[in-house]
Amino acid sequence: MTRGPIIGGSADANDPAVVLLASYSPDQATLYFCTATVIAPDVLLTAAHCVDEANHPSFTFGVFTGPDANDYTDVAVLAPELLAVSEV
Repeated sequence: MTRGPIIGGSADANDPAVVLLASYSPDQATLYFCTATVIAPDVLLTAAHCVDEANHPSFTFGVFTGPDANDYTDVAVLAPELLAVSEV
């Protein structure tokens, strides 16, 4: 998995309302990350491009609530740590 730099910002692990939204293809060959904000106990807010069907066809979405996902090197390792997203 390649990691890009944070551009125009900095890492902040001190806000529990900000979570990592992961999406991955059915064959687990493609993995994308976005941030999301918890706005209700069972509702997240994220950018439309993070969940659009055109770029995420039949993808599975999950939420990582831990402080740092850098140690999870691929989907097979990360997926068991994700909370399931039931609806996009």
